[in-house]
Amino acid sequence: MAHTTTASATLGSGALYKLFILLFWLQGSPAGATDMITSTRPLSGKQKLVSQGGKFALGFYQPGGGPQDKWYIAIWYNKVQKVTPVWIANRETPISDPDSSELTVWTDGNLVLLNKSRSIFWSSKTPTTTGASNTTILVVLLNTGNLVLTYASNTSNIIWQSFNHPTDTQLPGMSFGRNKLTGVSDRQVSWRKYMDPSPGLFSVTMDPSVGAQYLLIWNNSRPYYTPGKFNPQAGAFSSIPSMTVMMMPNSIYSYEYVENDKEEYFLLTVKDDNLFLRTVIDPSSQ
Repeated sequence: MAHTTTASATLGSGALYKLFILLFWLQGSPAGATDMITSTRPLSGKQKLVSQGGKFALGFYQPGGGPQDKWYIAIWYNKVQKVTPVWIANRETPISDPDSSELTVWTDGNLVLLNKSRSIFWSSKTPTTTGASNTTILVVLLNTGNLVLTYASNTSNIIWQSFNHPTDTQLPGMSFGRNKLTGVSDRQVSWRKYMDPSPGLFSVTMDPSVGAQYLLIWNNSRPYYTPGKFNPQAGAFSSIPSMTVMMMPNSIYSYEYVENDKEEYFLLTVKDDNLFLRTVIDPSSQ
């Protein structure tokens, strides 16, 4: 059984947003588990991908206590006894039967979720290089928890990645911010209910209007709360003094703001890869 520890830092007095850090000790990785999907090796039913290193798994997921006919493609911690999703693909389009559905590389090179009638319930919706076919595309689950769509001939050339499409969670190594060239901002969106992973009312994003060193929480489309200006030296937001304590040299993680001509983002880094850590926005705005 995995050992778990939970710590939280409240964002300001009376704030409804909290930073939850979930730490899970890793155990050994399973032997013979695959970390890859191809057009000839789809994923279906009880099958799952396991990242090399054994830290994360991807497969069909059903929330405990939720409707029996709603299944989702999810990434979760592979070595934690309670399935804890960190990313869900088809939040708005669950399928009813994982045994007759499959996650595969489609003829246009996209990662797609198909139901029994071969209808597309979810797609990565990413254009691939002209002339590329589904036989030249790989889908790989990395040990960071990032699911990547890439070319078999050049796996460093990433076509699409789940880290660019967060759900309610930010993982270590996953930048969270804004593209200055396109104006597009990342957004973490809460589950609707604790048993319903469809998009909820609350989300976290970067505010482009105030130097972009702020995280805002929105209630639907309205500004709801800000933890204040981020202090790079302290590694903390002005309304979260407890973060400064967590950022001491012996702390388990670091949180930093990065800016260049093309983008600006916050980056979460864990100092011990044998620990699981994440930040989450939950259905109650915590």
